[in-house]
Amino acid sequence: MAGSMPTTRRLVKCSKIEEVLCTMCHLGGLKGQNEIPRLANQHYDYTFKQLTDFKARNRTNDAGNMTSVAKTLSDEDIINISHYIATLD
Repeated sequence: MAGSMPTTRRLVKCSKIEEVLCTMCHLGGLKGQNEIPRLANQHYDYTFKQLTDFKARNRTNDAGNMTSVAKTLSDEDIINISHYIATLD
C-alpha cells in the first residue's frame, strides 16, 4: 500500500515517535542491535506491512513488544512512519 507522502510536519511528528518508542529497542538512528533489526532505510512497503501485521496481531514472533507499540499507532501513523523510516540512512 503506497500511502501518500507525508508533509514535513508529519515527518517531524514521526521523528518524535521514533525518539520515544522506536529507539528503546532499535537504538538511535534505528540502526538495530543484536536480534533487534535495523530499520533505517527499510523499504516503505515492508515497514508498512510489518507494522500493520503487528497491529492486527498477525505477527506473534516477538515478546509482545512490537504488538504493544503497533496497537497504539493509527493507520495514518503507520503510513507516515513507514515513509519516515525509508528516508533514514
